[in-house]
Amino acid sequence: MYEAVVFDNDGVLVEPPSRDALVSATRSALEDVGLDADPRAVCRDLAEGDAESLAGRCRREAVEFASFCQRAASAAFEAQRRELERGRRAVYDDVAALREFDAALGLVSDNHPQFVDYLLARAGLDDLFETVRCRSMTPSHLDACKPDPRNVRAALADLGTEDALLVGDRTADVAAAERAGIDSALLERPGAGDGGVGTVPDADVDPDYRVESIAELRSVVG
Repeated sequence: MYEAVVFDNDGVLVEPPSRDALVSATRSALEDVGLDADPRAVCRDLAEGDAESLAGRCRREAVEFASFCQRAASAAFEAQRRELERGRRAVYDDVAALREFDAALGLVSDNHPQFVDYLLARAGLDDLFETVRCRSMTPSHLDACKPDPRNVRAALADLGTEDALLVGDRTADVAAAERAGIDSALLERPGAGDGGVGTVPDADVDPDYRVESIAELRSVVG
């Protein structure tokens, strides 16, 4: 039915990071660069790609924005790596169904490329995806998170098609698909909680499909 299927990462392929782990990582980054700010608010700005707010915080305290971004990315990677290695976060079992898909597969994540590359290699999934596009936590790319469609469009260009379906678990994923001009499927896993940052499905969005597992999605893709 579709030439390509593009997947989100957190909450779709792998359990989302815990809010506490990300806030703790943000607190560490703030301390390292000497920036006095509420780590919960800064963690939210990082998740939402609010570069203007973050740059303003740095400017007011004479902290180099690029240095803070680099430290925040490194701290977030280490926090997420520890979660995986300690078994506090895992790849969903139904991800195995991806090997039955006939369509070309892509991955578009708002997470940092270093973590996504690490996750895919650790889980043995790095051979599945023909393209992987992530949000770099740099001043120029921090705001390239969904619903911004930049990375979705880049993935479609890599795959050489616009006959594609975007699979995500958030309102932002559905909106990014709409802005990129492709269909969307909202993955609503039973019992999905709010432990991560922005990972709860929104009942008010209007995706083309709603599914409860990647295995169920197989019948949609064809």
